[in-house]
Amino acid sequence: DFASTHEALDVLLEEVEELRDAIRANAGTDAEKEAMQVAAVAYRLYWHLATPIQHAEFYRRSGLT
Repeated sequence: DFASTHEALDVLLEEVEELRDAIRANAGTDAEKEAMQVAAVAYRLYWHLATPIQHAEFYRRSGLT
């Protein structure tokens, strides 16, 4: 689980950077894998945000209401 929205954003941006690098290298298979990683991290962040009762500590640490 993510500790906060800031941690989730850091992980997501890292994955996007890896996707960008794979695309710039014209590495199709790597780009496919990195795109899946971006989607997975984005979905995990969505799930944390969409389920505040199950992720109350995440909400608290993120300063969300």
